[in-house]
Formats: sequence, structure tokens, C-alpha cells
Amino acid sequence: QSRIPRTHTSPAIIQLLKNLSLPNILQKNKGIEAENDARSAKTLNNALDPVAHPQPGSEVASLITIDPEDLARLRVPSFFASPIPIEFPQSLYDTEICVAVPLPFFLTRNLRSLVDEASTLPTVKSNPAPGETKGTYILNIEKLSTRFGKELTLTCSQWSEAAANMWSFQISRDKLGSEGEHASWFEKHFNFFNMLNKRDELYDAWKVMELEFRQDHRSRHLKFSATDYDKALGLTEESHKLRKEFQDFVNSSQTGIGR
Repeated sequence: QSRIPRTHTSPAIIQLLKNLSLPNILQKNKGIEAENDARSAKTLNNALDPVAHPQPGSEVASLITIDPEDLARLRVPSFFASPIPIEFPQSLYDTEICVAVPLPFFLTRNLRSLVDEASTLPTVKSNPAPGETKGTYILNIEKLSTRFGKELTLTCSQWSEAAANMWSFQISRDKLGSEGEHASWFEKHFNFFNMLNKRDELYDAWKVMELEFRQDHRSRHLKFSATDYDKALGLTEESHKLRKEFQDFVNSSQTGIGR
């Protein structure tokens, strides 16, 4: 027997739900989905074996409605947008095929340097691709990193700018554009971090995690899993909290000794 979803009928409750921030709505919807899954499983068990499972699950609850404007925020990364169109040089495409281009290379000023100084930038010859006999010249990442910056050296605001540009770059590499699986992964990946409640405050804690997921995706072609990201973020935040508490304790101890 099908069950009618429970709805939020009280005007006061509906208004309170509408006033929630998007992250809170998403968190509550996630909890509602988990509870609905448990209810559905209980109903299924009852249908399959009424003797062992005499009670079906209760009515499923409806999710909190997300406004169209908030839905758009989920679909399109709310990254810093440069007013000047970004041009990606061919050297970036050639290099990305062979090695991962570091995120700092995608700062707008660095992208312009890659375009303006294309003929004078340091390069190295890559190994031949499978089925080919000759390699191709790609950017010398090691030398250019001294100038453009290495991974994990960006500030949080710089990360947002570079992430937006890298996402645009990966879209241009996907045959299906922004709708393709490749581009979609980068959209979901960067959006996860960009929409964190305490994104700026916890940047030093999650930036390593962000890089590791990016590296794992390239080497192991892992699909995006919000559950895996949530678990990793929880561990990262807890570790960051413990380190901060320890550092505060050390600092207070040193202050006490100095008196």
C-alpha cells in the first residue's frame, strides 16, 4: 500500500523553514532522506515477511523546498568571476594530458602570463604517449611553480579565483561541455568546498583535503561522493580543532613560564 508523504502544513512552520539558510536546508533534507530510507526499508520488510516484521514503516516526510535562486547556486559554482574572459593557451592542454597542472597556475594573472609569454616559457619534453614514438613539449611545472606558486600556497580568496578558472578549463576539455561527466566532477568538487559554512575560517584545515581528492580523481578516476567528502571533512575539522587546542595550550604554558 502506497503512503502519502507528510507535508509541512502549518503556515508558521513553513515560514520558519523558508527562513533557514541553504546549508541548513540541505543538512535537514539529508536527515529527512535518511529517515525516509529507514521508513521505506521497514515497509519493504513488512511486505516481504509480515510475520517477522509485523509493523510497516511510518509515512515518509517531504523534503524542504529549495527556492529556484538557491537551486541555481547549487548548479553553478558561486566562484569569483573575472570580468575579463579567460583565454587558455594550448600549452595548458598539452601539459594537463601528461601531468596535473597546479591550481596556482590558474590564477588569472598567471594565465595571462602563459598566453603573453608563450614563446619564452620554460618547457620539457614529455615521454611519448601510448602508440606514439615522439614526446611533446609541455610546460616545465617545476620551474614555473617557483614563479606561479605551488599547491597549497594560495590564500582562500586566491583559491576561489583559481578554482573557478580551473573549472572553466576542465569544461573546455570535456566534449559535452559543462554537462559532461568530467566537467561535472570538478563542479561538484569545487562547489563542496566553496559552499562550506566556515570556508574561510577553516581553509587551512580543508585545503589539503581538497588537493588530495583532486589528486585521487586524476590518478584513480574516482567519482564524486558527497558522503566521502562529508566524512573526510569531519575528520579534518576534528584534527584541526585538536591541533588548535594543543597550540593554544602550548602558548598559554609558555606565557605562564615567561611571567
